[in-house]
Amino acid sequence: MQPVILDGNSLSIEQVVAVARDWAKVAVADAAREKAQRSRDLLEKLVAEDVAIYGVTTGIGELARVRISPEQSAELSRRIIYSHSAGVGEFFPEDSVRAAMLLRLNVLSRGCSGVRLNLIDTVADMINKGVIPAINEKGSLGVSGDLSPMSQFAEVAIGEGRAFYKGELMSGAEAMKRAGVKPTDLTFKEGLGLINGSQMMTGGAALLIYDAERILKNALIASAMTLDALRAVERAFDPAIHCERPYGGQNCIAANLLRSSRAAKLWPTRPASAGRLQPALHPTGHGTIVRHARTRPPHRQHRGQLRRRQSTLPPRFRPVLRRRQFPRPDPSQWQPTSSASPCPRSPTSPNVTSTACSTPFSPACPTF
Repeated sequence: MQPVILDGNSLSIEQVVAVARDWAKVAVADAAREKAQRSRDLLEKLVAEDVAIYGVTTGIGELARVRISPEQSAELSRRIIYSHSAGVGEFFPEDSVRAAMLLRLNVLSRGCSGVRLNLIDTVADMINKGVIPAINEKGSLGVSGDLSPMSQFAEVAIGEGRAFYKGELMSGAEAMKRAGVKPTDLTFKEGLGLINGSQMMTGGAALLIYDAERILKNALIASAMTLDALRAVERAFDPAIHCERPYGGQNCIAANLLRSSRAAKLWPTRPASAGRLQPALHPTGHGTIVRHARTRPPHRQHRGQLRRRQSTLPPRFRPVLRRRQFPRPDPSQWQPTSSASPCPRSPTSPNVTSTACSTPFSPACPTF
């Protein structure tokens, strides 16, 4: 597996998953290291000039007006971590913790935190060698970041706290020793540099988004296979129909169903089967029913014809068709769609309306 190179700007959700779950290695780009070093050099210059900097040459909170020496600032960094390292409840799963560590390392790789390169290297080694801080699920307020869980991570980085190594819970010092990672010491600014961020929430959210997309993709595949088994016809998913409604979920589901069926060569040309129904139980939440008719829409037919058609349906579907008679667009208005891009609204020009659409639609249609 290719290592994930961090520059502070281009990290993707897929890369987060690769590191958090597949244990891909991480490294910091040379340009990012150079930028981090310049940031540190500037901070040290300002400290030497006795410039007032919050949390560096001053206290924090109510003590922001109290000036402190560089030596006191190093102690302040440790006390900031100790005072916030409080949590209860179960431990976060290891993929969530690794995701948070990666995101924190990515922030440090931007080169704006003023931390030393050896601290960046320590965090990278912890990820690569499998040291997973034991972080409680409850305790963070989300104010100025996930201060409580990130402090529990920072404790392990300095050789304290508790951590998992190869599935075993132990002291942070022992975990770092077994993994061969040298704990970092702290100087001014580095306590804040380790904990002041929302990486715990962001890491968990990234994993949830990835999982939700996979669930949606599998639901679409299952739906396309079901539609094929029900002998559905392709034109029910024509963008010329769906783009009349300004609902992003509906349009994208229809476009992806059409795309997946064509890619798998499902739904070949054939006579439409009378009265085939399928509930559209997709994550779009529209609650509609996909229905295909052999001739004219039922609401244009005589009641006797409608009853005869219902008699061809399985019994469980007949009440549904009686309760809800959905109008269909005039077939003469249908336009052929391109197999390469079934969605008439180009993602590169999201506000362009096709000739078949009367309502502009801004969100781009993602491909699953």
